[in-house]
Amino acid sequence: MTDSLEKSVLSVSDYLNWESQQPEKHVFFGGEVFAMTGGTLRHNLATVASVLAFKSHLAGSPCKVFSGDVKVAVNVTEHWFYPDVLVTCSAQDLGDMSAVAVSEPVLILEVLSPSTQAYDRGQNFISLQKLSSLKEYALLDA
Repeated sequence: MTDSLEKSVLSVSDYLNWESQQPEKHVFFGGEVFAMTGGTLRHNLATVASVLAFKSHLAGSPCKVFSGDVKVAVNVTEHWFYPDVLVTCSAQDLGDMSAVAVSEPVLILEVLSPSTQAYDRGQNFISLQKLSSLKEYALLDA
């Protein structure tokens, strides 16, 4: 993540409306918006390998694996972000395949990078502890 794009405090609704018109992805946390940085080839390969492994493991189950373009909404902390990999088994999450976010993931995996590892180990982890659905939070040092 990079520095906050705007210092004014936004509502979740303002963020979602604004971000839907942006070419880049942004994290929303407590009213602030942060631009996401690009990844490396190593990061992308680790993400793809993880998605394929989870997809194979989950075959035949009601759970689905997603990567990169699907937001997780931690509403209690006003935290919306794009994890590298997520798994949800929630009928509510999977009921509308045109949705842009899930709120009941059971697994989140982040591929660590120098620019995000402090966030992934710190504030992201603290926020995710508020999700009652979450069973696993994994950090992959690729």
